[in-house]
Amino acid sequence: MTSIDADPSNLLAAPGLRTGPAWRRLIAALGLVLVLVGIASALGTPAEAPVTQSILWLPTGFAVAALWVLGLRYWWAVAFATAAHRVSLDYDFSVIVPESLGSAGEAVLGAYLLRRFGPPGECSRLRDVAIVFAIAGLVPFVSMVASFAGRSLPGTVFSELPMLSGWAGWWRMNALGALTIVPLALSWASRPTSRIAPRAVVEAIALGLAVGAYVWVVMTVARGHTAITLLYLVLPFSLYATLRFGPRGATSIATLTAMLVALGTVHGYGPFLEAPLHERHVAAQIFALTVVCVPLVLGALIAERETTAIRSRGLEVQLQRAQKLEAVGKLAGGVAHDFNNLLTAVRGYAEWIREVADAHMAPATARAEVNDAALEIQAATERGANLTRQLLAFSRQQVLSPQTFDLAVVVSELSGMLRRLIGADIALSTECTEPAWVRADRGQIEQVLLNLAVNARDAMPRGGKLAIRVTTTKFATGTARALGLEAGEHIELTVTDDGSGMDATVRARAFEPFFTTKDPGRGSGLGLAMAYGIVKQSGGAIQLDSELHRGTTIRIWLPRVAPEAPRATEAAPAVRAAGRGATVLVAEDEPAVRDLLCRALVAQGHEVLAAENGAVALALAARRDVRIDLLISDLVMPELGGLDLARRLLEARPDLPVLFVSGYASDVTGLDKQVFKVSDYLQKPFAGEVLLAKVAALLAVRRSAC
Repeated sequence: MTSIDADPSNLLAAPGLRTGPAWRRLIAALGLVLVLVGIASALGTPAEAPVTQSILWLPTGFAVAALWVLGLRYWWAVAFATAAHRVSLDYDFSVIVPESLGSAGEAVLGAYLLRRFGPPGECSRLRDVAIVFAIAGLVPFVSMVASFAGRSLPGTVFSELPMLSGWAGWWRMNALGALTIVPLALSWASRPTSRIAPRAVVEAIALGLAVGAYVWVVMTVARGHTAITLLYLVLPFSLYATLRFGPRGATSIATLTAMLVALGTVHGYGPFLEAPLHERHVAAQIFALTVVCVPLVLGALIAERETTAIRSRGLEVQLQRAQKLEAVGKLAGGVAHDFNNLLTAVRGYAEWIREVADAHMAPATARAEVNDAALEIQAATERGANLTRQLLAFSRQQVLSPQTFDLAVVVSELSGMLRRLIGADIALSTECTEPAWVRADRGQIEQVLLNLAVNARDAMPRGGKLAIRVTTTKFATGTARALGLEAGEHIELTVTDDGSGMDATVRARAFEPFFTTKDPGRGSGLGLAMAYGIVKQSGGAIQLDSELHRGTTIRIWLPRVAPEAPRATEAAPAVRAAGRGATVLVAEDEPAVRDLLCRALVAQGHEVLAAENGAVALALAARRDVRIDLLISDLVMPELGGLDLARRLLEARPDLPVLFVSGYASDVTGLDKQVFKVSDYLQKPFAGEVLLAKVAALLAVRRSAC
């Protein structure tokens, strides 16, 4: 539906020749006058005509379509053309004026209603056809009322028209005229969805010539009642044109047929003249209505089915893509988990090498070289950890720290950093007009923004424009379900650039990890993949729209939440020294990580019981002579996992503190604080000091409770 501004002056603005030099507008108006006068003269009923009224009054349809294209300001051209035609018929001035104003009025009303409620292009839905039917049936009343008023004036030379054969016939011919021309104008004014092949053009012209020749032969040669049946054989050709060429073909064949029948009947040709005088007019109009409406309705039905089929295929493609990304995500998450175990061991042993070097290597030079080598190892493991975090973000298995924050504030605060990041040759604009409260990991959302800005910068090597917009949108159930969201209000983050864009092949793989179109060494291919995972894990949705050489737009939707009241800042309780001599049960299936944990704990003076899985750990804890002060357990282990192990141990030791270790965010979802009251979580890979700090904190809580 095309909207019209509330300003009345805007009602006179329409696509077409609404602007430009005055001489051009004048030529357009004169051309409209000549067309309307010519059509009215051709379809008018001369004194010796075999029917009392025209079959369909095409000037009504042409006038409505012309004002829809040119603008309502050309209403005077319609009035002038009507007056010129009535003058040529020697009508009285008291009738010329109201009929001229009535014709202009019905054209203005039809064009206004068409622009306000009608389809923006061809009638591709049954709703569009119904609206055109309603407009075509409504506009004749304007000219009828004006003409009735003129005929009611004292001294008029016209007598009152009979209701059925006069006013009803007037309504039918004007409504049919609008119904014939308006869909034709709509279909030809819309932009074709695909390039028309030259062969199709030749085929369409040949079909039009064949139909026109057939109708004219039947109208001029055929006689008898069967001739009307022969005219109805045009319908299969119209239906073929509908199937082959769409609404354009349907409306073109229908208009051609209806015009030929109307012209022939008015000028004394055709099988409808075989009918009685009082039936000719209605019989010809029923034929014209059938020829016009059947292809129009069928075309709308076919277009709706095609739209539904295209939407269904699109949903299938989206589902397949989502399943593919899900499978890749699971694979990436598994790889990242195993890689985290290796990185944990490498990083831990690098720290141990530094400690041993500091304690036992006498030459300072050798000690420095060893420390430098160990630091390089630690730096490499940190880069590897960043890579695994990106993989886990894509697979939605990263540990997030959700909080409620205003996304508009985040965008405003990041704008300075983004400007420095993208460079001075790219103009950055932000639009955040209202609060946009969401619940997500703020740091990760900031990382998503940075990644999108970097991608946009790389797509605009010669500069351009980057626009970031934060708005609120409301999704109905159907739209939300298609996006994988809950119905209701969502915050929409839109990032748009006018860079190089993407073709269909790149768009289909844009969210795949490690897929990149950048030169080797310039990108990891994880930016969009990480954004996809973070947004999905935060309960949102992400969509990419891009065309080659036309830029890219990425839309992110996050559920809107109510703002939280600011909390009073509480001073963190001081952690007392953990002391030495605690007994720690370590359950870890990865030998290198288990050995590292044991080394770190023993170095702090703790006694360690090591187990390669939950079942062995449970057996160790069942010994009567064992006192356990802390459980450190991996969450995913063969035979018995960390959660089940902790639950079993807590049955006998309700106050036992537990430190869970894992690299999966999905593993953390089972940590119920009502069950594991004294517990903490350590994500792999981790530094030794972080491990010892968490151990100290948990032991301090246990001792304070004793």
